[in-house]
Amino acid sequence: MPLLQVLDLSHTSIKSLPKSLPKLVALKNLLLRCCDLFMELSSQIGELRNLEELDLDQTQIIDLPADMGKLLKLRHLRVSFYPLCGKKKLKSNITIHPGIISNLLQLTDLSIGVDPIDKRWHDIVEVVLKEVSNLKMLRSLSLYLPKSQLLDYMISIYPSLSRFRFPVGHIKRRIIISCVPQETEAEFRNWDK
Repeated sequence: MPLLQVLDLSHTSIKSLPKSLPKLVALKNLLLRCCDLFMELSSQIGELRNLEELDLDQTQIIDLPADMGKLLKLRHLRVSFYPLCGKKKLKSNITIHPGIISNLLQLTDLSIGVDPIDKRWHDIVEVVLKEVSNLKMLRSLSLYLPKSQLLDYMISIYPSLSRFRFPVGHIKRRIIISCVPQETEAEFRNWDK
């Protein structure tokens, strides 16, 4: 389906995108919202040169591939990062590679959700903020700031924002059922609701 413009796989049990994804050359919207089992975005995403919206909110995505920086037409990016639970090792210690956000000059809407205790976000947040402060088209911004001093980066961009959300400081950690071992999740489902 080379003419497909919108692919909405939200609220499904999809674990990965098909290898044929780059053939969707006309794709403008890729929606994977609330795909609880989706953990890894293929570097093939960079081949979708016409993509304008990518929604990875409430997925279990671990990081963004460096090839995301090739999506020069991207206007809306929503992503939630969560650290892996259990014994599986992370491939990278970086959630967003430097240079990705600064290449996305057409972004008007950016939302980055993170687990407040994820050290990977604490290590990269200043770099991301510097890149975000150069996005002249940005109108909506939502991201977690581990400390209030990071609000200084927002001074230059704040006047152009029509919507923003900046939780600052320590936030109580929420329990996410999909992050517990499968045996615990199965036991939880058997409890009397």
